[in-house]
Amino acid sequence: MIKTQVPDLVITDLMMPGISGIEVCAEIKNDTRFCDIPVIMLTARQSEESQIEGYETGADSYITKPFSMQVLEARINNLLNRKTRLNIDSKADSVIEPSEAENEFITKLKEMIIHAENYNVELLANTLSMSRSQLYRKIKTLTNQSATDFISEVRMNYACELLAAGNLNISEIAHKLGYSEQANFSRSFYRRFGVYPTHYLSQNE
Repeated sequence: MIKTQVPDLVITDLMMPGISGIEVCAEIKNDTRFCDIPVIMLTARQSEESQIEGYETGADSYITKPFSMQVLEARINNLLNRKTRLNIDSKADSVIEPSEAENEFITKLKEMIIHAENYNVELLANTLSMSRSQLYRKIKTLTNQSATDFISEVRMNYACELLAAGNLNISEIAHKLGYSEQANFSRSFYRRFGVYPTHYLSQNE
């Protein structure tokens, strides 16, 4: 269900038939497609060792039984609000560091965009075995950008690197980034940086 519906949050019991909550949490947190989904672990085990095991697996919250629904609802609201802050803790005014899996996912996306021509959202989603809506949601959560804007930003930043390297002319760079016409590339570059590629080159000579 997680793979097809991509929930905003998962609540799992620790002890379940067939698969434990620890295993469920590990499956979620070790998959770059879903690792940003918060997980609340419910359990009757109150030992410190059990709590440590839950947190080491990546659980975002650990609630021991018996508990009140108000406590559960408060934890849910806190975790969902934390997701919408997009890695910024407004109360503490400090940065919440992305997880290693989240950083790996973003790095993988950037490499795919850079090294493949004519990449669009649908092709990215298919390559990652995700639906288009899942990819949109994932990128929005991790970057606060739409998938289209994220792809455009990665391409334009890469274009700057290629221009600075000086090994390709503007037309060749446009083609390498999947633009059939240089004019379209130049307009995209201008929207991103406020200057055309030719002016960027002259400013960085």
